[in-house]
Amino acid sequence: MVYNYRYIVKISEYTAFWDKHDNDNKATISHADYDKFLSKYVKSKNGITYIDYGNVVVSDKSTLKGYIRRLEKMQFYHIQRMSKNLLD
Repeated sequence: MVYNYRYIVKISEYTAFWDKHDNDNKATISHADYDKFLSKYVKSKNGITYIDYGNVVVSDKSTLKGYIRRLEKMQFYHIQRMSKNLLD
């Protein structure tokens, strides 16, 4: 087994990063676009659940990319603690 040690951090460092929050911030995280994507493309066959990427239309790909870009730009430590865990 090969490990990439750049990505290994102490638990205390990891916890300190993710424990940051701002309870005064009223911003929320909307996962509606992702939920819509999953509702449309998650399939199940013979007990196996998968995403039907082969049938994703261009407009849904764009919507999913936009959702991911919004998440990438977010600074999660500015969000209220509870909204980090809630789904729309």
